[in-house]
Amino acid sequence: TLMANFRLKIYLNAWSTNGTGSPPGLSPFSNYRVFAVPTDMHGNIGVNVSTFDFKTVADKAVPKWFTGYPIVQNVTHRDALVLFMLDEPCTVSYITIPASDQVPTLGSVKVHKDAAANDVPAALGGDTQIVAWGKMATVKISTLAPSTEYRLLAVAYDESANSQNELANIVFRTTQDITPPVFVSPSPEALQVQAKSFIIRVVMDEPCTLYYTLVKYNASSPNSTFAQVLGGLSPANKVLATTGNAIRAGRIDVLAPSPVKYDVQFSKLDPIS
Repeated sequence: TLMANFRLKIYLNAWSTNGTGSPPGLSPFSNYRVFAVPTDMHGNIGVNVSTFDFKTVADKAVPKWFTGYPIVQNVTHRDALVLFMLDEPCTVSYITIPASDQVPTLGSVKVHKDAAANDVPAALGGDTQIVAWGKMATVKISTLAPSTEYRLLAVAYDESANSQNELANIVFRTTQDITPPVFVSPSPEALQVQAKSFIIRVVMDEPCTLYYTLVKYNASSPNSTFAQVLGGLSPANKVLATTGNAIRAGRIDVLAPSPVKYDVQFSKLDPIS
């Protein structure tokens, strides 16, 4: 027998002999014992502790969304926030797919798969917990493409296996990308520097293409222009090697944002240069 010790202050009014109390957080189909101590407004406490037992019924209620939920907000060119709120503790499974894709079944959403049975990446789907009535859960969806319509699909179910039989279905559009890529500190950085070689490491805040050149440099050396770096040229407009064992220029296709690291090996350098 499960016993929960709730001290219920039940105020008995002159015109009523019944008081009520409903402790929160009970589990379905469980035995409980209530211990009750009456007190009046004058501070008189009852002589005895009264008890009564009861058993909660099986939970057959399906979790219900609060009006207006789920909510997709703070949409940018690459991510968005999703707010979930329901009327009981439960699990919410969700996925995000291109709006043009076929809508998968409810069962597929629960295991985070699209209509083609492909796993949805963790950045675009997963599970979140609603811990109590009216408590909001927030998840961040990321790695979205700019200026693209997406579809958020979600379904809620509780610990008694009561499941919604209809998917929440919200279409939203990401914004245009007008933000240039940014290095994630401490990137770019030189690692494993030797007499004739080193590695450059870069980490970016979004997928992008990074162009680079490597030249000898001293205090009087000119800097390269944007056009020279993009064209693989030195400050003197000399074409730099992009292949072989002495690469001095090239590009890195950064396919994912931080924390993915990209390393480029440089060798056949002049010592102490």
